Amino acid sequence: MKTLLVGSLITALGSFMGGAAAQTAQTRRQLDAPLEILDLGSEGQDGSISIRCMGESPYARLGCKVYFLWIARPSADDFKKSRADLEKDLSAKGADQLLKQRQQMCSSQKARENEAVTKTKSYSPGRAATARNAMDQIRALCACTTKECITSVMLEQQTHEQNECTIHNSVFPVDFVKVNERKWVSNNGPEGICGVVSVFTIEHEVNDPILWTYTSHYTYTNNKEGFCKGLKDEDVTYSWRAPRSVRLQCEEFKFSTLPEAR
Repeated sequence: MKTLLVGSLITALGSFMGGAAAQTAQTRRQLDAPLEILDLGSEGQDGSISIRCMGESPYARLGCKVYFLWIARPSADDFKKSRADLEKDLSAKGADQLLKQRQQMCSSQKARENEAVTKTKSYSPGRAATARNAMDQIRALCACTTKECITSVMLEQQTHEQNECTIHNSVFPVDFVKVNERKWVSNNGPEGICGVVSVFTIEHEVNDPILWTYTSHYTYTNNKEGFCKGLKDEDVTYSWRAPRSVRLQCEEFKFSTLPEAR
């Protein structure tokens, strides 16, 4: 991470020093137009944020949209719990019960394989690979004739869950108020059943309205019971300083695209 951060800073500073004239022109445009902030990275989350705002000079108030993209990978604790739950479930079932479930699942295995071969011809490479992996898992399970074999195969297959990554994408509106020459703030809430109070800020560097930092802080005023129980306050920073690339071990990707909030 330190190497990536240093590399990112060197690149940013090199561009800054090498293009002073272009930056001066861009600075004037930024000061004389609504804000557009692109591809801020984070050291605390695997994602990026872009922000586009509308308003009228002198831009004391801005109506913005925050475009948020991030990747989530199961935590070690989540995987450990999932593993323990599966081991407990398999241990509680007898050999006859597991073999009966296997027989029900594998009775039409050949027909499903033939159907999958036909369908995957029109699939994208990623979808086709997922389908082939699913069939490989079924074949391995159907080859078992003992509880020990079924248990071993299911635990091995479950191991891959820790490398299932989900790509999240969302857009949400934020209204900012200017609090000084470099900083805008948005205060919201309490909202929803969890009584969420959110504070967002955007701030550029001194004398440099091209280099921005975005921060968000969420406070849960109702986190004692029900759906909201145990929710903890959150702080996240996205900045021009942080690298925009990440290295994750992901074997499979899922997608989660949220509609824009109204």
